[in-house]
Amino acid sequence: MALSSNRPRCPFYGFHWPEKSRSLRDTGANECALDFDGNGPCSMEAQGRAPDFDLCPLVAAIRPLLEAAKSNVVLFPAELGPEGVRLEAWTRQVMQRTRKAR
Repeated sequence: MALSSNRPRCPFYGFHWPEKSRSLRDTGANECALDFDGNGPCSMEAQGRAPDFDLCPLVAAIRPLLEAAKSNVVLFPAELGPEGVRLEAWTRQVMQRTRKAR
C-alpha cells in the first residue's frame, strides 16, 4: 500500500464521512472525518498540535465505536485509487509514522 508522505498519524485526517455511509472520501484538505456535524478542520491542528489519533480527544470519546467499525468502514485515499482500504489496514499504515516532536 503506497502511502503519501504528507499523511499525519490519524486515519481520519483529510477525510469526509458522509451521513449514513461506511465510506470515507479523501478531501485533500485538513477536514476531520470525526467532526460528524460540522465537517470542520482537525481540532488538534487548530490548537497548533500535530494531528495524532492516539492523542485526539474526539477519538477518546468514541474509541469503542471505532474499534467495532474497523473492519466495516472503507476509506478512499487519493493515493490508492478507486479500490479503497478498510479502516483497520489504513489505521495500521498511517500510525506507523514516527510521532513528531511537539
